[in-house]
Amino acid sequence: MKKKRIKPDPSPALASLVTLLILFFVVALAISNYRAYKRRVELQQYISEKEIEINLLKEKMINLDRFPDEADDDFLLEKIAREQLLLKKPGEEVIFITFPKKDDVKDEKKEEAKSWWDFFKKD
Repeated sequence: MKKKRIKPDPSPALASLVTLLILFFVVALAISNYRAYKRRVELQQYISEKEIEINLLKEKMINLDRFPDEADDDFLLEKIAREQLLLKKPGEEVIFITFPKKDDVKDEKKEEAKSWWDFFKKD
């Protein structure tokens, strides 16, 4: 007669493996759900900020429609033309004032220091 081999019952090990897999997926879905919730809250806040900005711009448009004289003011148009478009009236000269960069100022200070040191060095 052949001996019957007794196979160990795989059900406890299999049950624990399945339980761990299910637990892993539940945790992964919970983390994903939390991230989606945070993102949704951020987007709702962004939308509310933009809605406020839209309302402010609409109010500005209404005010411009009520007071068209301010938009058509010659002085305002001239100011915009001069500052933003760099236009000038006939016969005027435009002068551009440029400021030295910080690096240029430092180089000048170094040159002054050298000339000062050279003055005492010659004696």
